[in-house]
Amino acid sequence: MHRYPLAVASGLALWLAFPSHDLWIMAPIGVALLALATRRVPAWQGALLGLVSGLACFLPLLSWSGVYVGALPWIALAALESLYIALLGLVCSLLQGGPSAAGVGRVRPMVVALAWVAQEALRDNTPFGGFPWGRLAFSQADSPLAALAALGGAPAVTFGVALVGGLLAAGVARLISGRRSAGQSGIRSRGMARSVPVATLCLACAIVVLLLPLLVPRPTDGPTGRFLAVQGNVPRPGLGFNAERRAVLDNHARVTLRAAQSVKAGTRPKPDLVVWPENASDIDPLRNPDAADVINGAVDAINAPLILGAVLEEPRPMLSNASLLYLPGRGLTARYVKRHPVPFAEYIPYRSFFRSFSDKVDLVYSDFAAGKSVGVFRVWSTPTSPRVRAWACSGCLPVMGGRLPPAPSSASRWPTTGWSGTPSTAAPTSCSSRPTTPRSGSLMSPSSSSPSPGSVPSSTAVRSCTCPQSGSAR
Repeated sequence: MHRYPLAVASGLALWLAFPSHDLWIMAPIGVALLALATRRVPAWQGALLGLVSGLACFLPLLSWSGVYVGALPWIALAALESLYIALLGLVCSLLQGGPSAAGVGRVRPMVVALAWVAQEALRDNTPFGGFPWGRLAFSQADSPLAALAALGGAPAVTFGVALVGGLLAAGVARLISGRRSAGQSGIRSRGMARSVPVATLCLACAIVVLLLPLLVPRPTDGPTGRFLAVQGNVPRPGLGFNAERRAVLDNHARVTLRAAQSVKAGTRPKPDLVVWPENASDIDPLRNPDAADVINGAVDAINAPLILGAVLEEPRPMLSNASLLYLPGRGLTARYVKRHPVPFAEYIPYRSFFRSFSDKVDLVYSDFAAGKSVGVFRVWSTPTSPRVRAWACSGCLPVMGGRLPPAPSSASRWPTTGWSGTPSTAAPTSCSSRPTTPRSGSLMSPSSSSPSPGSVPSSTAVRSCTCPQSGSAR
């Protein structure tokens, strides 16, 4: 029965690795505990242990999802996510069932690492396009393993975390094996003498895997670009944000205008690109001239390109979650439509069935349509500066620079923008944020933790950031 406390401890350790606890080292420890719990057990018990671990992790991790819709959807979502950990436990029990030389079950670190990557790949894509909350990689922002993202994205980071955990578990399993062997033979010192070197080797390998990513090149030199991120926020938190959409748009425009005044006064450097977040304009600026006027006014005042998230009333009767590029003096020049709308947030699958869980599904009165193509916005900030390349994706808009030819002459300073191919490289950009506060605005410090759902402040804020440009584009 000691395996079930191990499974519970595994899930809690994984939970502690994520915000707002941010104890990233707990992720490999959680992996190690589950690997130890599922070795040398029947498949059904491995699945049950995985389910217990998943519930211990996802119930607290996803508690925010029940703030406005109630406990039932929250528990159902946590249970669904936990089923994938149950499948992981089943696989680990099957592949870790062979005896070792000492006659007890052993841990296979590579099996553990590959099983975690496969589990996350499955969970990221099923059902309804997947629910990728709680991926191991997402807990490693401050870990040396985060550098693996430059080589293979989130799957590479997850593999590194799980491999470290598997190696830790293998070392502990070997010590347990030595003690049992010594107890059976009656020669305790000889059994432990065999196990300690192997366990020490496993620990050393875990440390090497943990620290080796520090050698991955992460260039931060080269030309820089200055970006201004504006967070307008909503007057009141909750699910009624659609009723406040004009106030949200006005908040973003007002803060941008204040920033423009600071630029004109010389107290703030001119940005190369301004970014407003997803849902900055829930009023379709393509069909509402007043919304378009507000956006164009802010763009012309700051005299810099603007990428903003907007809801478009197309294709009717559906909606689109779009990122729009506005240029000074030209207005809207390019758009990108989100390719993977979020189920139960941007569209409701099997609406009549899920209405029995919560009537809140009807707050999504119109489903969002999926975009058709990947897009990259190309922008010149000044005739002499490098081109700024911004990868467009609604909700999360990483900005990356490219070492590209200089912009045209001032006569064509704002060239026609369009789609380009996938970047040939996507080196991560580091960002040294220097937050500044407009008059009557509140400061959002980069070091402050994100507010929990339901506690988003209603004030407005702006952040200036100078980031080295890296990578290339074709």
